[in-house]
Amino acid sequence: MESIKLRVPATTANVGPGFDIFAVSLKNLFDEIEIKKSQKEGISLHVSYPDDNYAIPVEIEKNTAGIAAKNLMNLFDIKNGLIINIKKDILPGSGLGTSGASAIGAVYRIRKLYSLGLSASKMIEIASQAEVITGGSPHADNVAGSLLGGFVLIKNHNPLDFIRLDVPSVPVVITGIKKSTQTTRPLIAKNYRLEDLKKQITAASQLVIGIIKGDLELIGKAINWDIISEPARATLIPGYYTLKSDLLKANALGVNISGGGSSIFTICKEENRQIIIKMIKSHFSKVGI
Repeated sequence: MESIKLRVPATTANVGPGFDIFAVSLKNLFDEIEIKKSQKEGISLHVSYPDDNYAIPVEIEKNTAGIAAKNLMNLFDIKNGLIINIKKDILPGSGLGTSGASAIGAVYRIRKLYSLGLSASKMIEIASQAEVITGGSPHADNVAGSLLGGFVLIKNHNPLDFIRLDVPSVPVVITGIKKSTQTTRPLIAKNYRLEDLKKQITAASQLVIGIIKGDLELIGKAINWDIISEPARATLIPGYYTLKSDLLKANALGVNISGGGSSIFTICKEENRQIIIKMIKSHFSKVGI
């Protein structure tokens, strides 16, 4: 039975001011996906995870890997079945792109398994459609980050267009906090002050320039600003703004919320990483997380 296995990286979407258009791939956190051809029709999906904090639906229509696989098989009229085994290490509901990783991982490996002629853009498009089940609408940022690595900027959604940039080496501290898997998008405001939107555009531009130049301080300064996602998702993280202020006083370069939350990501210089980790652990211990 032919089998293909791969690891798919976690991602941080938004990266501060880039709501729904920025994502960055993370080096040391992965899901593992194995896909085999089967003589039986249909898709058989199996999910394993380290502990009971992981609750992943295995019904094909409720799982992003299953949806993406089914859509791709229908697109190419693939008749024989598939067995999909997913080993989860990315915490669901944490804002670290686990649903996107599953979707793009399934698409990428089925493409390889059947030697399908799919461009990166088409793979991202198919996988992002599967994200509707978790986010309410298609999202290309996480799936593009998982597929392409580095930093991804989504230039356009229809038709899909993107830019990928290499990311300078930078210590990142991720605090994995689980929320309900239900989308937090309804919490996001619909109207913003013009002056605040100008600052948002400036911060997003600074982030891209900082990545191109490898300027960690400029990257950190840009990450700190967000009027769209951060205020909404912060309501689900006890003492978030107090923690952010304390971390910045302790020389963290940038602090914000990863994707839809509720994980926090912090960038810092290597010499400050351990004190940052200690402060984060202390804060969440005090608030009972």
